Amino acid sequence: MPRYDRTTLTLSRIAAAPASIRAVAAVLFTITLALAALPAAASASPCTLGADLRPVRDRPPSPCSHFSVGARTSGPIAPGPGDGVTAIVVDGGGVAADRIASDGTRSRIRLPAGVTAVYGLARASDGSHVFSAGSSVGRIAPDGSVALLGLPAPARGGITQGPDGGIWFTSHRAIGRIGAGGVRMFPVPASPAGGIARGPGNALWFSAGTRVGRLSPGGALRLYRLPRGLRADCPVTAAGDGRLWFVDGRHLRIGSIGSGGRVRGFAVPGRPISITRGPDGATVWTTLRRWNGQNWIARMTTRGFSSQRPRGVRCDAFVRAACWFDYPHMAAGTLDPMNTLEPPSGVTVGADRRVWFAETSRVGVVIPFRGVRVCARPPWTSDLVGDLCTRPAVPTFRLTHSGAPYVELTCPRFTLRYCAGTIELRSASGGTFLGTGHFVLHTFDNPRVRVKLTGRGVTLVRRSGQLLADVTISAHDAAGLGRVIHSRIVLASAR
Repeated sequence: MPRYDRTTLTLSRIAAAPASIRAVAAVLFTITLALAALPAAASASPCTLGADLRPVRDRPPSPCSHFSVGARTSGPIAPGPGDGVTAIVVDGGGVAADRIASDGTRSRIRLPAGVTAVYGLARASDGSHVFSAGSSVGRIAPDGSVALLGLPAPARGGITQGPDGGIWFTSHRAIGRIGAGGVRMFPVPASPAGGIARGPGNALWFSAGTRVGRLSPGGALRLYRLPRGLRADCPVTAAGDGRLWFVDGRHLRIGSIGSGGRVRGFAVPGRPISITRGPDGATVWTTLRRWNGQNWIARMTTRGFSSQRPRGVRCDAFVRAACWFDYPHMAAGTLDPMNTLEPPSGVTVGADRRVWFAETSRVGVVIPFRGVRVCARPPWTSDLVGDLCTRPAVPTFRLTHSGAPYVELTCPRFTLRYCAGTIELRSASGGTFLGTGHFVLHTFDNPRVRVKLTGRGVTLVRRSGQLLADVTISAHDAAGLGRVIHSRIVLASAR
């Protein structure tokens, strides 16, 4: 039986599948270090996104949380283990890696004394984490042991696992690879700016100031010159649109480049620090710092969204408010900024498709799409749409004489564009199918959705006067993120 928790979103847990990276292990010698701290729970700080939200204006669960780590985050952050993340921090004992679970529980892994800074961090296919640390590259095994490998040239930038299984990193006028044969350096006639990622064409792409480089696993190199007014300063990421995205901190822009070399740039209202692919196929997420002390984590669309009705989306045209299709066109590059509590740095997406980011002395997390919620009372004034959605334990909805209840739903704030999906009712005792409805909701709206009951369903309700029903709501947003929630309502006979 499903658990009916109206204030908690059940997120699917995707366990990382174990896989071998013997190519890396063969060249890393092991220095086993004990965990510097036992697991500790971090309490969540108040959530602020875009604007401080009063509880009456928000929808459970909260769209974000902030967990104090009791140290200074130094930038790099990567997904795992499990649904959490690993962040590099600096405290009185030096540099460490904090493993932070989805509930804020954390454990600290002390890095060797010779590691004075970590520039890049990435998760490998076996669940370990690799990091660049200047004169060496390190590996944090799933069991917490740490290994270091000395390098012939310093690694003071990004690091990633390539399509060939090797570990790739940026160096001075070179790209390095660690594999079974040791360390190999590929000279580059430009100075890499620190960002490297697996990108279009299954190649390694890296930032290089006025250029973006593409390096095949076999060593074939191509450099793309960027147009004036656009630079690739540091982090890069592959996105769901098949393009490589990068940050330009000098000109306050986010750029993208395709496999053919076509470049686009989008202005942002702050200095971009880091960037990562969104948990969907249509967004990237970036952290921004502003000169006035205001700091953001922001979602940017990688493609445009038409004002036309999306394909394959059904709704009940009988209820206009639950069948919205009059959306304005949304252009690629549309930015949705959300406030952070402190200056942010690195950003990544966890296995649970939540967006995590480092912010000075905390690690924050955002739920991009929380699914649909059941309301009990819709707003009656157009200027307060979304404000008056109440959430009693078990709301009651009365059947019309035609045999259809109008169930009030809400699409939580920060959903991209809309929520669309189905609502299905079954009797709580016996699981008899009662009926279903289709909807398309504007974000932060509370329309009533008609659920046409079956003849059997109408009979059950009218016979008893009221009936406890299980509700299953499947919903997705415009970017394709999906959630399924369960709730309970009471169906009452028409007066």
